[in-house]
This record gives sequence, C-alpha cells and structure tokens, in this order.
Amino acid sequence: MCTVTLFRSAERLLVTMNRDERRTAEVVEWRREQFKSWCDEGASEVNGVPSFNLLEVPDRREWSPMMTRSFSITRSLTQTEVRRGASRLELRYWRRDGERPVDPSRPTTAENLSFAAG
Repeated sequence: MCTVTLFRSAERLLVTMNRDERRTAEVVEWRREQFKSWCDEGASEVNGVPSFNLLEVPDRREWSPMMTRSFSITRSLTQTEVRRGASRLELRYWRRDGERPVDPSRPTTAENLSFAAG
C-alpha cells in the first residue's frame, strides 16, 4: 500500500508518498512537522530545489523525504515549476544512485514543456 499526502503552505505545495503501512500516521505527522518548520524558517532552496526535499535526518533516515531503508530507498526527485500566466512549465528530474545524495545543480534531465490549448 502507498499513502500519498499533500502538504500546503501559502507559497508551496508538496506531495509525499509513504509505503510503510505499519507507521504511516507517524511518518506523515513527522514530515508535516518538518515541512512546517522548513516553511517557518524561510523555505530555503539549494539551486532551486526546496531543501525540504533533500532532507535526510540521520536518526530518521527511514522517515525523511530523502528516505533510506534497508529494503527501499528514495530513488528520484521530480520537480515541476509552473509560473502564473506562463504558457510553459519546467520539468526537472534527478535520479538517485544508491544512497548517494542528489546534486541539485545537476538534474538528470530538464525539459521545457508547452501547455496545450484547451
């Protein structure tokens, strides 16, 4: 089972997933608290990537957004940037190799996409 949770602040929207059925409520609450703290502290970014997405707390590696467990691991980071009034969006993707950290300055791929007229 996979639980998808949406966190929202005035400026940010974050979607996170959790597959640990035994502790879903605890993991979601911990991530919610971390997200709130990140927002309250100014919502810092590293090369345009919200630092919250790169968070891997040593004693909470299994619960962190950049999660590492003995049997699974966060394998990628996907970012979509849509600006108000724009007809294009920027899509960026970072592949994570093993337990190595993601380098925000070097996405695996980046694409500019046009919105279809509707």
